[in-house]
Amino acid sequence: MDNTRIVENILCRYDFYVEYLVPFGECLTDLERKGMHVDLPYLAKVERQALDDRAALEEQVRQWVSRYVPEAHRMNLASASQKQQLLFAPFSNPHKNIELPVERLFDVDNIEQVVENPEKQSKPKKKRSIAIRGLGIPPVQFTASGNPAATADALKELAGN
Repeated sequence: MDNTRIVENILCRYDFYVEYLVPFGECLTDLERKGMHVDLPYLAKVERQALDDRAALEEQVRQWVSRYVPEAHRMNLASASQKQQLLFAPFSNPHKNIELPVERLFDVDNIEQVVENPEKQSKPKKKRSIAIRGLGIPPVQFTASGNPAATADALKELAGN
């Protein structure tokens, strides 16, 4: 074995370390020591804009969904199971014993104080049910358990993006 090549290789790595990594490490410690400027008013402004944009987009989705689900305003848009039900039901995966019925009930907080059965109850319950009827769109991705995926990536692919 040629020991000269091993020594040259070590020197080469050491030279790289001295030339690039040491200055980079000094730069990082300077950043940690001195910090960096953050424009807090601008950050607050873009945060408000992002939250407003999100609310507007969620409202657009709710308006679209309301054509198919009467109580779309009560849907939890972050719920994977509600999105799966809306988009992909009815769905069946016999290999994994998975069945999404045409319509499914989901419990939501009863913020409207609806009394569902006035003959049997005098006060509104804390929760009530909403029905979500599926659109029957063929899924493009699946979870590890075999359910239709309702992730952001799956929804982008479904939309053709």
